[in-house]
Amino acid sequence: MTQIWFSRFAFIAALMVVADQLSAASVAGSVLLAKGAVTATGDDEVARFLARGSEVNIGDRITTADKSFVVIAFNDKTKTTLRPNTEFVIEKFSLNEADKKDEAIFELVRGGLRAVSGLIGKTNPDGFLVRTSDASMGIRGTAWDVRVCDAEDNTCAEDNKRITAGKPSAAASLAETKCLDSIDLEGQPPGVYFAVYEGRIFVMRDNKTLELGTGDAGYASRTAFGCLSVLPAFLIDDPIVFPDNIDESTPDFLELRCE
Repeated sequence: MTQIWFSRFAFIAALMVVADQLSAASVAGSVLLAKGAVTATGDDEVARFLARGSEVNIGDRITTADKSFVVIAFNDKTKTTLRPNTEFVIEKFSLNEADKKDEAIFELVRGGLRAVSGLIGKTNPDGFLVRTSDASMGIRGTAWDVRVCDAEDNTCAEDNKRITAGKPSAAASLAETKCLDSIDLEGQPPGVYFAVYEGRIFVMRDNKTLELGTGDAGYASRTAFGCLSVLPAFLIDDPIVFPDNIDESTPDFLELRCE
């Protein structure tokens, strides 16, 4: 009887070890800072609120409410700020796994993100991808923004109007890009906007690829695809925090603008 009991105990212990290993393998990163209502919904379709120290897993759909944001540190040291009213999915994430290549694949369903690249983006840039409804983005960069401007509720146009109110039109020349063949946009139409603050990104749509370097901006929609002559004010002057300014020592009571 003792032998049978010991065998059962050993079997249960082995299962617990395997479960712990599987759980650890599914963890993609953790929350450095969260403000407002931020949730993550996993494969079990149960939403859980995120706070400092919360883990985020492969398959999680992370959502920020109005006037809310979250800063996430992924296991490869990539840092990402998800701005208000954002929906973001961690599709794939693997790092230093024997039977898998290092990769990070995300989907930005709505809203926007501001990111600083980590190890995967630097050592295996082909394995880093951000998908949106109108284009996908690969990186060779360090710091960049992506913003999805929805057709039904174009907050980009509203933010741009608010940010530029009272500023002289000449101020736009301070944000000119190096784009030699830019596309013309009237206002801030719905679509996906990209900005690069350091390094390079590659935006892919159908069979076309757009390369953007430091100080450049791009746009993708069903009707237009190309670089922009000026960095949009709603991106470069977005008050949301840059993730590289946040770490474990940042106090929870720190007042950050979040609009």
